[in-house]
Amino acid sequence: MTLGFWIVLSLITKIVLYIGTIGAAGTALFRVIFSDVAHLASKRLFGWLVFTAICATFLGYALRSATLTGDSSGLTDMEMHLLLWDTAVGTSFTTRMIGLFILLLSLLMKRSGAIIAMLIGAAIVLWSFTQIGHATELGTWFTSILFFIHFATAAFWVGALVPLLRAANGNTTLQQAADIADRFGRKAAVLVPILIAAGLVLAWNLLPDIASIWTTAYGRLLLLKIVFVAGLLGLAAANKLRFVPAMERGDPAGALHLAKSIKWEICAVLVILTITAFLTSTVTFPE
Repeated sequence: MTLGFWIVLSLITKIVLYIGTIGAAGTALFRVIFSDVAHLASKRLFGWLVFTAICATFLGYALRSATLTGDSSGLTDMEMHLLLWDTAVGTSFTTRMIGLFILLLSLLMKRSGAIIAMLIGAAIVLWSFTQIGHATELGTWFTSILFFIHFATAAFWVGALVPLLRAANGNTTLQQAADIADRFGRKAAVLVPILIAAGLVLAWNLLPDIASIWTTAYGRLLLLKIVFVAGLLGLAAANKLRFVPAMERGDPAGALHLAKSIKWEICAVLVILTITAFLTSTVTFPE
């Protein structure tokens, strides 16, 4: 098998990793913040996301070694694994696995203990992303905290999508669905500016100059990501200003439109996570 095969497999694994970890952390945050309707973010969904993240974390670590050796021997090369263990890759792997196992344990705990475990587990999982990649390249605590805030706000948004979709699809009454969506919208109105501000400051620090946005592959991919984020914000605005008010007036069509909009949001999130995987895996970082 060629080096290209391992790179492609690593990229696919990273996409799955992002879906699993961001989804698991976000679902945990939703279950804590919206504890009265935590059933919308079912334990089964939460468990599968955590399990997916654990598998992708293990596989991603093994593939790092295979990518370095260029063949399958790297998957079981203990010397190579020990070398990786002493790098940021090993630190991030350990941190993430601790967080994921805490999230897994939260499924076995009673309510108060589960809430604490979910908050701690989600925070550790999200922090693990600040220990590798662009966060370490910038190399300051300030940017690490910005990355964490960016990941946390994004995770909460992502984690709320399936529960909101389930509510809009009739798993609650129309008025309950409208109330849940309105509550989320009010929280999002605070979190989205924070998400955008953190993202813009990070982009400003990551790019050497404005021109690199369109003169480098990294910049163009980042611009594409921004376009999809803008589309996501447009859908969220339609939800808040049109569909949720219609539901509050008792119009069932509002729930149908909200469900369709959320499905498009989920598609946009998957594209954004895929672009992020490319940005952190295959594209040369601009100097």
